[in-house]
Amino acid sequence: MTGRRLVPVVLGLALLAAGAEAAVDVGASLDHDSIRAGDQVVLTVTVTGDARNVEPPTLPALTDFRIFRGGQSQRFSFVNGQASAEHTFTYYLQPQSEGRFTIGAIEIVADGQTVRTPPLKLEVLAAEAARPSDSEPAPDPRDDDAPAQDAFVTMDVDRDTVVVGEQVVLTFGFYRATRLSAFDSPEYTPPRTEGFWREDLPPERHTTRVIRSRRYQVTEIQYALFPTRAGNLTIGEAIVRLPDDPFGNFFRRNDRRRSSGPKVLRAAPINVHVQSLPEPVPSGFTGTVAEGLRLDATVDRRELDEGEAVTLALKLEGTGNLPGAALPDLDFLEDAFRVHDAGGGADKRPQGGRLRGVRLVESLLVPRTAGTVVIPSVEYTYFDTGRRDYVTLSTQPIALEVNAVEGGGAGVFVGGRKSEIELLARDIQHIAPVPGTISPWSGPLPNRVGFYAAIAVPALAWVVSTGLARRREKLLADPRRHRQARALSDAQRELKSEGAAAEVIVRALHGWAADRFDRAAAGLTHDEVVDLVTGHGAGDALARRLRTVLERCDAARFAPLGSDADDLKDETRVLLDQLEEATRA
Repeated sequence: MTGRRLVPVVLGLALLAAGAEAAVDVGASLDHDSIRAGDQVVLTVTVTGDARNVEPPTLPALTDFRIFRGGQSQRFSFVNGQASAEHTFTYYLQPQSEGRFTIGAIEIVADGQTVRTPPLKLEVLAAEAARPSDSEPAPDPRDDDAPAQDAFVTMDVDRDTVVVGEQVVLTFGFYRATRLSAFDSPEYTPPRTEGFWREDLPPERHTTRVIRSRRYQVTEIQYALFPTRAGNLTIGEAIVRLPDDPFGNFFRRNDRRRSSGPKVLRAAPINVHVQSLPEPVPSGFTGTVAEGLRLDATVDRRELDEGEAVTLALKLEGTGNLPGAALPDLDFLEDAFRVHDAGGGADKRPQGGRLRGVRLVESLLVPRTAGTVVIPSVEYTYFDTGRRDYVTLSTQPIALEVNAVEGGGAGVFVGGRKSEIELLARDIQHIAPVPGTISPWSGPLPNRVGFYAAIAVPALAWVVSTGLARRREKLLADPRRHRQARALSDAQRELKSEGAAAEVIVRALHGWAADRFDRAAAGLTHDEVVDLVTGHGAGDALARRLRTVLERCDAARFAPLGSDADDLKDETRVLLDQLEEATRA
């Protein structure tokens, strides 16, 4: 290579290296400059540029705040043949006192380069003594002084001040003074419950009530809501649309009191004040918030031979969202037993108008010595909403009789199952037999069919590579189409990434929605993701499944998914395939 040709190449490489080092931009923002004491503020850190390795931010010392990690998302784009990436990290900050605060510089390491954000200002005002509304609330149609109506809806909660994770029972009621005709097919839109984990409390209740001498047919629908964060959360309005009766309009066309078009009934939103769990938090607290829990420990037998296993079942039962509750870690048993996970299960059901749950975990214990071996007491700490305090449950110690056998440890417990194998030898050698006959040479290469197939392979590879290159050129010319084409594969790959299962699932769903509908992933809320898929052809059933998965991930910040993580990831993979198919039409 001549000197004239070498100079442009060297300059080009130097410019590329300089651009790669400087093309990183970092920013931080708060969703509010001032909030009330007890509320939360969202801190968003964004890294844009062509950095390929971005480490999570290092936050400054925030001793006056409680910090909750909200997850992270990634977005890639191609503009004029240039690739760029955007990494977004979200945190929830809850101030512990009033005043003016400065959030110092946040450090980000991108491709080995450390970048700092400017400081942020936040003002925390005193909590409101009362929450005044902009207008007087509408009178409750059930009150004696309210005007009589043919149809109306109501919505109530059994409590409007709770702690994080405490159960709130929401009751929606539809009242109708006249019978439903063949044309009255009510369309019900349930309330939005952003910030809550929601569970249905079936079945619907159908009753008859008399209000001011009028008989109403009443349909009630109940939900169990579990707040996932502190602050003032709002349960959105519930809507019922009653279509107009066309024959009724025809026969009453001269009746001006008869309105045309559908009638819309709305239940007003409800504010719920969610408080943080009281301090100090006990060291053994796992995040479970419930009422009247009971912890039982049982074994399938109390006498066994040395080398055999006994099944220990821990059962947690009470009022609350227990399927997501974490049970005690049994590492403290390792001195006396070899511990193997044997699975478990969970169940939930409505009882007495509230959600009750059962959480069961089974472990196989293999005693290390013969004689009398004791399974010590297992302790579990949770916050009891009935007592408004932390409660520690304890099981009774369980004594086992382990009979010594000849040979002691000759029996080997394997695979987490109740079976024994006999140890026959220390080493096993595998010998591959030599075939009795060897096939002779089949002649010159042109006499073989594979010879002509090998000649055709390069031509076929050239055709395939040319087609792929043309497709890539089209995608680079249309970045939006490129994002849509890769949305599903990127989301499925994200589900395989390392990290907390709940955060991985949220990143995958938010990233898919952002790529599929050409939106910025930063700042997308759960409601916006659900609205996007609903507005592009996904039915109500898919939208409800999507919202349920996202809310379960929110709740995982306080009650880890545990053994349900893999099941939820599998459910998310199927859901992504169905959402892709539904929104492609």
